[in-house]
Amino acid sequence: MHKDGSVCEELSDREQALLETMRESVFHGVLLGQDALQRSSVTDLSCQSRQVRPVNSCSSLKYFKGSGFNEACPITLCDFEEGETVMKLPNGHLISPEAFEDLLKLARKERKPPVDPFTRRELPPSTTEEEMLHFCSAPLQALGLERFVTRLARSELGEPEVSSALGFDVSQHPEARSKVAIDMLSRLAADTEVFAKKSNGATAPRCLFLRDAEAVVRGADGGARTEATAQVRALLAELAELRDKDAAVVRDALPILVKRATAVPLEGSSHDELRRRTFQLRQLAGQEASVSTEYLFCLLVSSTGVSDLRSANPYVSEKEADELLDLAVAVILHANRVGQINRCMSEARGLLKLLETAAHESSAALTAGATEQLISALMLKSATLADQLLARRYYVEASSPPSAADGALSSEGMRLQYDPRFLLFEFTHNILLRQTQVHLIQEFVGAVRKGQPLVKQMLMGGGKTTVVGPMLALMLGDGEMLVLQTMPQALLEQSKATLRATFSAIMRKRVFTLVFERSSELGWGTVEKLIEARRNRGVVLCTASTVKSIQLKLLEKMDVLRDTRRKQHPSMEVDLRALLEVITVYRSSCLIMDEVDLLLHPLKSELNFPIGKKHALDVSPQRWQCAIHCCDAVFYAERKSMSVNFEQSARARSILEELNGVIEQGYAEHTLQRSPHLTLLNEEWYKRSMMLPMAQWMLLWLEANHVSGLQSEHMLAYITHDYTPLIGLDWGEAVEEAVAAQEAEMSAELSADPLVTSATRNQGALARARKASGASSVEAPDAAPSSGITGKIRGVQYTSPAKGTAAYAQLRLHALLNLKLKLNELTTKAMQLINLTEEWLNTFLPHCLQKIDRVSFGLLSMSEMQKQQKLDPHTPRSRLKLAIPFVGKDVPSTASEFAHPDIIIGLTVLAYRYEGLRRSDFEEDLMPLLRSNFEAEAGPYRLRVSSLMYNTWVEQAGGRIKGSTKEIDHKRTAAATRSSNNEEEDGPPGTTRDAVPEDDLVVPLWLLKQSNEEQVTRLFELLRKLPMAIHWYLEQVVFPTYTQHQHIKLSASGQELGGAMLFPSRVGFSGTPSDLLPLDLGRCGYEEGSDGQMLHVLTDELCMCVEFVESGWTVDSLLERVANAEPRFHALIDTGALITGLGNKGVAQRLLDLGLGRWCEGVVFLDESDEKVILVKATGRVLKLSQCGIAVENRFAFYDQIHTTGMDIKHTLNAAAALTLGKDMVFRDLAQGAYRMRGIAKGQTITMLVIPEVQQLMKRQL
Repeated sequence: MHKDGSVCEELSDREQALLETMRESVFHGVLLGQDALQRSSVTDLSCQSRQVRPVNSCSSLKYFKGSGFNEACPITLCDFEEGETVMKLPNGHLISPEAFEDLLKLARKERKPPVDPFTRRELPPSTTEEEMLHFCSAPLQALGLERFVTRLARSELGEPEVSSALGFDVSQHPEARSKVAIDMLSRLAADTEVFAKKSNGATAPRCLFLRDAEAVVRGADGGARTEATAQVRALLAELAELRDKDAAVVRDALPILVKRATAVPLEGSSHDELRRRTFQLRQLAGQEASVSTEYLFCLLVSSTGVSDLRSANPYVSEKEADELLDLAVAVILHANRVGQINRCMSEARGLLKLLETAAHESSAALTAGATEQLISALMLKSATLADQLLARRYYVEASSPPSAADGALSSEGMRLQYDPRFLLFEFTHNILLRQTQVHLIQEFVGAVRKGQPLVKQMLMGGGKTTVVGPMLALMLGDGEMLVLQTMPQALLEQSKATLRATFSAIMRKRVFTLVFERSSELGWGTVEKLIEARRNRGVVLCTASTVKSIQLKLLEKMDVLRDTRRKQHPSMEVDLRALLEVITVYRSSCLIMDEVDLLLHPLKSELNFPIGKKHALDVSPQRWQCAIHCCDAVFYAERKSMSVNFEQSARARSILEELNGVIEQGYAEHTLQRSPHLTLLNEEWYKRSMMLPMAQWMLLWLEANHVSGLQSEHMLAYITHDYTPLIGLDWGEAVEEAVAAQEAEMSAELSADPLVTSATRNQGALARARKASGASSVEAPDAAPSSGITGKIRGVQYTSPAKGTAAYAQLRLHALLNLKLKLNELTTKAMQLINLTEEWLNTFLPHCLQKIDRVSFGLLSMSEMQKQQKLDPHTPRSRLKLAIPFVGKDVPSTASEFAHPDIIIGLTVLAYRYEGLRRSDFEEDLMPLLRSNFEAEAGPYRLRVSSLMYNTWVEQAGGRIKGSTKEIDHKRTAAATRSSNNEEEDGPPGTTRDAVPEDDLVVPLWLLKQSNEEQVTRLFELLRKLPMAIHWYLEQVVFPTYTQHQHIKLSASGQELGGAMLFPSRVGFSGTPSDLLPLDLGRCGYEEGSDGQMLHVLTDELCMCVEFVESGWTVDSLLERVANAEPRFHALIDTGALITGLGNKGVAQRLLDLGLGRWCEGVVFLDESDEKVILVKATGRVLKLSQCGIAVENRFAFYDQIHTTGMDIKHTLNAAAALTLGKDMVFRDLAQGAYRMRGIAKGQTITMLVIPEVQQLMKRQL
């Protein structure tokens, strides 16, 4: 090369062209390299079948005499038979495949890479047809499992037969007579029979060397134990040998895979050689896509795998590409078997450890309980080991007969093929898919392809969230259909983590999370992401609320746009089009519903968007004053003081004392629950015992509101629906005439109605027939007349209520009310207040008292408010100030609000009384309004109304105001006490006697500065739970501002998810589904035997037992019982939501403090983000469970109520759990909670903790 950089003339044209190509690579390689990488990306993951082929190290052929082989010098010492498989070496020499494999093994053993005799390319390890057949069925069959494992029937195991009977009979129960109940009981009975038949005819895998675990433990000579130990050691040795072979295959084959995939043969013409060398140089420069192992594996699930590989390296032939993919399959199969062997070896080592324990401890040294526990542990370990050894593949199928050309593996004359997506999923997660999982996935995919919706049941722990959901996302995302997966809010994080783990390594898919609420705005950026997700086969996760919110938001915007009287921003139409486009994307999507029974529950899935102008509540402010007065009586039993303006009334105090006695009686009879607060358990008891004193208490409120024109006994009878005290009263001539006129009017109306006349005639004929047959005459029941046509028919057929009955008195009381209203002796407003009181006593109060704070309803805490406002700055203020529904303990609903205004008011009053004011309520609303009122008032500061009220609050809360008479008296008393104790004034500073405690000392209202953090904090802690302050805040701020309602609302429910309105393709699954499904979804496909299995397990005394909690229990007493139980518990499953008042971290810490720390090193729980974390005892830190190294046997798990569905946490094989029962639980809750223990009935057990209140409920119901 010259100094000027020009090329010497001696260089050939070929070398100059090569240099020019290299120069182009330097200057233009980045762009070209990016294009190559883009061309090599695999996005088509829709390959549905591949043939099973063995992998041969070198090509073989059949031996025929006279075929031109060098017969004079064969390397083998034996003669070949006609048609025998041989391998050809250079110069025509022949060698048997077995001898050739031995040579290859020897080369590998000496760390020398074996090569093809002809091409000199390195040879991969071979996988024979026999090995591939093992991989297609039972991978560990290569060990000769019949020497170690067998399958035994129940009779051989000494287990009794499973009964085909339900075990209970509730057919005569009143609740079991409806059509739905009858159908459900029939289905359960049939399913129990199916389960019993399957179980009694099934066989269970067992280890041959541990068929009799009792003999191994109790044997005096130890012969059985010695033999079992030897067998386990032999099994471990064979497993280790097979694992090493498989690991060697993987280790040797992986580099060969990559090398062959990137190799560029240089044979060919000079011009072709130039292009090949150029390609090689570009590979070295990183300007051509480099084929990686992950890329090769991913090609297996591409329908154009060979073309994709050749696009990355065009110099790989189609035949070579096919061979490479077959080799990749073999590598995956060997690697997956390594994982299976490791699991088996882990179980075998655990079994060996137990056997060694039995050898070191003689049966005499062990207690009876320890011996039984050891025998049980041995049986469980051996059963688990046998199950792992016999694990099979279930997705390899026989199709058409094989041809000689394709080289496909055959079984019984049929070609074997499989769906590579199943294989790659197994490899990604290091598992073997179970038969039920494979069949369920195939059934779902088939239904979607046919355009049919489908809901299926799969038992809890079957892998719905971790296997079925991700596999459906993989198999249904085809570039034209968007996969949208929805689940309850509590499972969103777990589902997201599972999908991202699945699609982040080999099979790559983007996982999106769609979040939308009423106050959100959906832009075109979101639409483009959804379309991109559909095009690139991504997965979108969202909650059911998001789907419904988008639909209702679209309808709301359409309603706004069609109203020409409203001002409309131009961007509104753009937003509407974006929402409409999302609905269009829905129409080309498949909706996958996890825990479908929760998502489609008719009473829990409704979402409402009120629209239109807001209106103030009628009968305000008495609407909330009535609720406050009514609820205050309930709190008297706890506080022994009232918080309404009847302190000076002896009658009021007498009523409350009577009510207090009734409440204490309710606690004693367990019709009321004391913890976490007063909770009504028996509505019949309420109406029988509690309603009368409550009615007398409400009469005080009616009198205070100047309700007149009606006698007290009349009002009491009306609001309690108890007309017995009015029997025998003289109603007067006017009332009797009004009753007679009313009956005449009704009779005339009925006579003119042909439907009623016909029905009456039929009933008359029936009565005459009964009389003719000797039956007694039909008499009217002594009850209130029913409404509607039926009631009117009875009114004609029956005579009027007899005098001296409650119905007679009721009829005349209503006539009296109507008469007084007509004569204006009773005002409309008074009648409204009476009706309001009647509804509170009979409907609203018992309904509200049956709900538990922070479980069924509650206020958003400060942290929840901050989180909500951060996620959605436009959150309605009503959600922040009023009580809202909770979907579970400490989990508020993300969008729902209570619909009935009186229920909102009542629950808000109770929530503030239970939880107290929040800091934001106090600082932003209460104190500013109090100061504003104070400044607007006239007169001396001390005598102003606001100041006097403030002083009263502080005194009621037990505090003192600086400069007040009480504070001065307090100082004098303290000084006198010090003087009497001869305490020196110049004593040591800082002693408790020197200083007067100032925790309850606050400044007067006119001196209070909100900027003074110390003053405000002290005052807040003093007043936050004061009833008088709470009531004033509710009456002045919350209710007048946030209870305004709208007359029209848009509503969506589970019908939108399950129906064909939004999604043409819909599939759903759950462990506990129901028949309450939208018609478009059809009937639920129940898994045969699943319900029968659940009933059998949950009623089996071997895995379920009951402990009754003593009266007077508290949260701490329950936690202490669990923490110190013997034998110990490993989990607490709070399905009954009894552990209240503490967050999950607080529960974990409390368990450790109360005794769990004796053996437990950490408590696992779910944090606010639904992530699994663990509180480490040694450090007090909270870590992610995945980052913690504490062994399973040394940790405890707490499942709060909301996470007792769908959540998976690993436990030891013989773990025991405590499970709570609550008053609102149904069978679904019990089953879902119990099956958090995935090994229930397989060694894991559950103890149900039944509190006295629930026990009383059960007795009354049954």
